[in-house]
Amino acid sequence: MSGADPCTGSNREGNDLSGFRLADGARPMVPVVAGPTQAVTFGSNVEAFLKYNDAGLKYAASVGAGQQLLAEGNPQNLVDGGVNTLRRRYPNIKAVDDLATAQRQKFATTFVLDIRNKAGMFPGDKTTVDLIIVAFDAQMKPLSRIEGHGEVTIKPYVVPEVGVAYRMVLADLDTKAQRLLN
Repeated sequence: MSGADPCTGSNREGNDLSGFRLADGARPMVPVVAGPTQAVTFGSNVEAFLKYNDAGLKYAASVGAGQQLLAEGNPQNLVDGGVNTLRRRYPNIKAVDDLATAQRQKFATTFVLDIRNKAGMFPGDKTTVDLIIVAFDAQMKPLSRIEGHGEVTIKPYVVPEVGVAYRMVLADLDTKAQRLLN
């Protein structure tokens, strides 16, 4: 995984981002000036998404799905892409298991990368994917939330182009990160 440690969400301490909310009146996408040390960890959806898709890809391969779909549909590409977006801005960023570890190790800024996905099933449905980066300060107070979005519409009689949605979300996240992460 491009320099980051594998997910270990089952051993996770600390905060779960599924109900994450910024304080009332806070703007979700504000510029982040990271402190001198940075860490990255993964939200609770990442491990679940990787396991779910791993099972789905095994099934798809067993029923004859093409190699392009199997390669493009690998969610590890999203995780690696999100980590690389952060690494381009913070080359010395360190992977940690969870927010509690980041706080114990006194990182000035911790980024949590999470995924939200909805798979389209029938022609006309959309497959959507969102990559979310939430920045926390050393006291684990949220600073900002940056979201990238990608989607593709399922077409009849055509292999789903999941890779289009994945490339779209990574490009959107990178554009926002360029503007908001300093």
